[in-house]
Amino acid sequence: MATWKLTKESKIWGENPSELRSATGATIPKPGGGAPKAPFDMPKLDWKLTGHIDTVTVTFQGDRLFHVELDAGEIDGLLKNLSELRAMMQPPHPLDFTQNADIDFIVDPRWQYGHDPSLGQSVLHIRDPRFGWLHYIISEDTAKKLADALTSPGDLSSGILN
Repeated sequence: MATWKLTKESKIWGENPSELRSATGATIPKPGGGAPKAPFDMPKLDWKLTGHIDTVTVTFQGDRLFHVELDAGEIDGLLKNLSELRAMMQPPHPLDFTQNADIDFIVDPRWQYGHDPSLGQSVLHIRDPRFGWLHYIISEDTAKKLADALTSPGDLSSGILN
């Protein structure tokens, strides 16, 4: 019997609720046998903000209909895990920014810059409302280049690559 192994505590239900259960590490039998098929391989996904805007329900439509309900912490974990896996995938994201890229802007994000004694490095923290706080180790040389680029008048589209 093929199975799916859950790694997060999530509420999961399907066409026949007795086929599925919710528990960390729960094994879910997949009817019909064969190799396990991850829900992400299914052809259609529908994402909806649900509850009192404190959960997201993802509907997977394929051979069977599944709904997965995730809270904010589970979404954060999913984003973190997917981003770490994406960083290992081929092809990698382009090293340099493409001027004609589709951009979602964050206007005046909260940020903090300081020296982290445990790292012995300066760290730039930038808050992205989608991903939370992102952290970058910034060398003194790069910090100076960034400060110069942000304070110099002129065309910012030319940019300064680090």
